[in-house]
Amino acid sequence: MVDFEGIKEQKVKLRASILQKRKQQTIEEQIYKSTIITEKLVQGRDFQEARTVMAYSSFRQEVMTKALLELAWQEGKRVLIPLCQPSDSKIIPCQIDSFDDLVEGTWGILEPSPEKLNPLSPAEIDLVLVPALAFDLQGHRLGYGAGYYDRFLPQLQEKAVKIGLAYELQIIEKLFPEDHDIPVDSIITESRWINCKGRSYR
Repeated sequence: MVDFEGIKEQKVKLRASILQKRKQQTIEEQIYKSTIITEKLVQGRDFQEARTVMAYSSFRQEVMTKALLELAWQEGKRVLIPLCQPSDSKIIPCQIDSFDDLVEGTWGILEPSPEKLNPLSPAEIDLVLVPALAFDLQGHRLGYGAGYYDRFLPQLQEKAVKIGLAYELQIIEKLFPEDHDIPVDSIITESRWINCKGRSYR
């Protein structure tokens, strides 16, 4: 019998532990590691072949995405950023053409401005860059607990590639996946590119 309460308690403790470890990094360390992760991603086939890329607005100590967004625009890609709806914990992917299209939204995260909304269907997305507090080696993720990506990822087409961006300190051997959890295809850290599904990424 599965001990759901025990798993829930372990997730709470793990979230607190990872958050503390991320906070202990200096801004210089975050920039350095994020730069390495970005360089790995943009040199990979999945990024190079993608026409429509959904990223995220990095928040607090997450892997930084500003340079990545700039590179995607320079290469003529469509860039999408999530608009989070707190009422139903759903994500609406919206195209942005510059940082001017973003305003502070839910949880203080930069989101597409309501005055400039350009929503796209999840079916149009080729590559999704997925944030998380932790990933395991099988690609399962531990989010912040609101379930936004749990609801969003099932809407993607099978062709869409899902890549997690994380610092090495966010990688653990095994999480506690539930039946509805959808793992990412690979994870990029400053130290390695973790292939979660037996695909070739280089």
